[in-house]
Amino acid sequence: MTLPTPGLEYLAHVEVELEAPIDLGVTDAGHRRIVPIVGGRVTGERFTGIVVPGGADWQVIQADGATTIDTRYLLRSHDGADVSIRTAGVRAGPPEVLAALARGEEPDPSSYYFRVHATFETSAPAYAWMTRLLTVAVAQRRASQVVYDLYAVT
Repeated sequence: MTLPTPGLEYLAHVEVELEAPIDLGVTDAGHRRIVPIVGGRVTGERFTGIVVPGGADWQVIQADGATTIDTRYLLRSHDGADVSIRTAGVRAGPPEVLAALARGEEPDPSSYYFRVHATFETSAPAYAWMTRLLTVAVAQRRASQVVYDLYAVT
């Protein structure tokens, strides 16, 4: 028996607006930064809406500059349904590219690795399908945003 090969189905383009990070310093987990999420938008065929202010990315920065991503925030659909999103992933690359990102520059996203996966939670029947997806995203860090294209694994 041959198992099916997974594929990817485009879901949405996400733009997350960020405030300046709060540097918590070196903790037992590593160098912790908290990046407040203050807005944004989601555009896709099956889900369109906004990023509700109030979430955050609880990052850990490794000694080599790689960053572990751990976000929780809220999406609100165009028809008023709330969907909680959590992403986890990694941003890594050559030291000079990571240093440029740290300075607020926007190097070519192909010059570093930034991938996350997202999970969803909602009580809205119209969006229950989102809670049953395995997703992955390719992301880009901009000066005051994270932008990513989200795909469902088929």
